[in-house]
Amino acid sequence: MNSFRIILGISKIHLISRIKQTSVAAVGVTFGISAFIILMGFMNGLNGLLDGLILNRTPHIHIYNDIKPSETQPIAYFKDVSEAFNVVHSVKPKQTQKKIHNAQPLINYLNQNPKVK
Repeated sequence: MNSFRIILGISKIHLISRIKQTSVAAVGVTFGISAFIILMGFMNGLNGLLDGLILNRTPHIHIYNDIKPSETQPIAYFKDVSEAFNVVHSVKPKQTQKKIHNAQPLINYLNQNPKVK
């Protein structure tokens, strides 16, 4: 109990003797903590906004044409190598468009399906 009074007395003397320095430190800590709280609130709000903008705009399903290699590769046209074991590196796919050919029946089906919003 006696040592607690001594510690309290020493801390009181140091706080009162440097009142200007103590008040500047208290104001600095107050501003720092308030800036941290404001910044955390701003970042949480911005994170929620970006999640809503990005996640609600991406589709849950992608419909696309799968790129497949050509059925007959150019090496199959050579008669000399017809009996040989042919290895073709970097197979080039057919020159086709990426859009879906005759997509209207697929769109009609998706519009009539009650599971699709």
